[in-house]
Amino acid sequence: MRNRNPIWDLTNINYFKTGLKSDRLIESGGKGKSEHYIQRSLCMEIIFRRLSDNPDMSVEGFIDLLRMYSSTVLLTDEEHKEITLYTRNTEVMNYMVYGKVGIKVNGLKEIINSTPRFN
Repeated sequence: MRNRNPIWDLTNINYFKTGLKSDRLIESGGKGKSEHYIQRSLCMEIIFRRLSDNPDMSVEGFIDLLRMYSSTVLLTDEEHKEITLYTRNTEVMNYMVYGKVGIKVNGLKEIINSTPRFN
């Protein structure tokens, strides 16, 4: 995309992959689609708000923020499309509607619960 934040592209490396997969993906044995469980717009809003609150943040602190809020899980292509359609143009984080659309990712709840508040 023309206005895509280049920081987001950085999060496609292995460092940002949780290794977690949806149950449907595991059952299908497919390759899956990488899904940021907090979509770009909300993730960048959180990160830049935190930077604004702490302009002297270290590089390590910034990398920690990126990892906290822009890590990924693997979903089936269909699950990824469904989540994208469901949350597009909303202020609802992707992971918050996984259960509503029947997506289960074992271990994600523990990651979310260990991450500082998203606001």
